[in-house]
Amino acid sequence: WDHIYPAEERFLEMLHRYKIHKKTDFIEQVFGQAARELLLLESSDWQFIITTKGAPDYSRERFHNHSLVLTQLLDLAERTLDGIAPDEHDRELLESARSNDGVFSEIDLKWWM
Repeated sequence: WDHIYPAEERFLEMLHRYKIHKKTDFIEQVFGQAARELLLLESSDWQFIITTKGAPDYSRERFHNHSLVLTQLLDLAERTLDGIAPDEHDRELLESARSNDGVFSEIDLKWWM
């Protein structure tokens, strides 16, 4: 939870900035994927599996990967909201995250607003 609560708080802060920003397809995709990563971080039983030693190495890897990707997406969102145009690396990050964890196709950012 030491990783989850700050990640959730940052997501909500960035989402507040997003609400008052001009929407583009790219920034909507970034926030949509960030929401997916947050849900995967929060909703999985990674912590339970780690605690019960069911598959701790795999669980730690998945948990930390979702945390890392969420952080990278929020960093990207922040740069974009600050007016810095996304580059090829940014687009690759988004595409990689979407192809690896493109679940919850019906996700709606209004759920957090």
